[in-house]
Amino acid sequence: DGYAEKDWPSGEAILGSCQDMCPESERLERERKGDLDKYERVDGDRNQTNKNLAVKKYTRTAEKEPFLIRPLPVLQTTMEHLLNLIDRDTVPYIGHA
Repeated sequence: DGYAEKDWPSGEAILGSCQDMCPESERLERERKGDLDKYERVDGDRNQTNKNLAVKKYTRTAEKEPFLIRPLPVLQTTMEHLLNLIDRDTVPYIGHA
């Protein structure tokens, strides 16, 4: 039932299994580096986020690990989250623990 990304070189479909807007491994790395957008921060802290705030950053890597790929329902939730941020663009940060 999930959306499968076609892995063209091998001909195999990859079924995304990441249920968060941003994979945990990326969240932890971005917290460590302080690489969080102001809308992803908990209480404005550039080194703290959570799964309800962080959104996967675009990278042109060939990620083929299912746990790093978000299925369609998660992408839809992510889009809704981002559109809600547009409506709240005057808020300096929205994260609260």
